[in-house]
Amino acid sequence: MTIGDLERSAGIAQTPEARARFWKPFAHLEARAMLDAGLEELQRIIREKTHPNDRLMDG
Repeated sequence: MTIGDLERSAGIAQTPEARARFWKPFAHLEARAMLDAGLEELQRIIREKTHPNDRLMDG
């Protein structure tokens, strides 16, 4: 699975502007940390979209 696949699954539009908006909060990090943080966030969004009631059980 590619980063683009994860972005699409998370609902991030595939325009340069939308992708930049998503990644901008992680831009202050070093390259590997930026990638790891962004991937973690994409996976969180995907989990939330596919299992929206799971987060109610966390709290």
